[in-house]
Amino acid sequence: MKNLVPKSGRVSILITNYNYEKYLREAIDSALAQKYPDIEVIVVDDGSTDRSRNVIQSYGERIRAVYQENGGQSKAFNSGFEASTGEFIFFLDADDVFSQEKVYQVVKLFEQEPEIGFVFHAVEKFNSSSGLVEGRTPLQIEGIVNEKKSLRHRGKPKIFLPPTSAFCFRRDCLNKIFPMPESSGIGISDKYLGILALSISSGYYSNKMYARLRLHGSNLYSGEGRNYSKIYSIGLETAVRIFERDQTLWKYSVKLLARAEATRMAHLLSEDGHACGKPDFLNKLTRYRKFYYYCYIFPLYLKRKLRFS
Repeated sequence: MKNLVPKSGRVSILITNYNYEKYLREAIDSALAQKYPDIEVIVVDDGSTDRSRNVIQSYGERIRAVYQENGGQSKAFNSGFEASTGEFIFFLDADDVFSQEKVYQVVKLFEQEPEIGFVFHAVEKFNSSSGLVEGRTPLQIEGIVNEKKSLRHRGKPKIFLPPTSAFCFRRDCLNKIFPMPESSGIGISDKYLGILALSISSGYYSNKMYARLRLHGSNLYSGEGRNYSKIYSIGLETAVRIFERDQTLWKYSVKLLARAEATRMAHLLSEDGHACGKPDFLNKLTRYRKFYYYCYIFPLYLKRKLRFS
């Protein structure tokens, strides 16, 4: 493949890491291997206690390293974005990998569609132990999307929101979102970044799989590493923060609150702790909690916010 001669400029690849020494080198190597002439790779280490720093230091000046005390994903995103200089910002989780042609292909989409603020794409899921492919996250559509009205009228996008490693943005789009809110002890999910991008800009959805998502025992939202208490706390915090940032997204915030509460209830009511894996049960609980939030809790919160704003 011939290198693309960019009309627009540099791509910053932002890798955030916390105790993923085991996978970090593969993520960095996949970023450095891109077939694009002007990239910078920024690795933010969020206070890791393993040997991640040794891995990062082994790359010398080939990457830009940012070290900070443990402050969560939002703080790591803020630090990385502040350190970046690219016109385009691509996010990569430290346990995932990019395909070699990702930057080349995505920049072409940005140049073909100058009005879009982001590109989201499908990802391939693979088992870390066996290396076998276990599925993919489809995006249901190929082309330009505009979810501004849908988010505000329906309270949810019509399309699937991919994981962090499928997030690609123009800097101008992220300038309207950053800095992200930082909360001591409680994080917010990447939904904050994805939903706000959908709410302010049109974008492009690609069904091409330009990244591989690693499934292992420490994944927060899947497998043995699933932590329901943390998922609940992150869901609540993300819902509130999205509402605080843009009150016209209150319907989405209600649904996110309901989903977080339903996840917690499903886990508590399950004898074996796996009720969250039963879609019918979880969906019924979500509808119940959504009704509760619509009719009681969120209107009170909304009135209180407006009274003291």
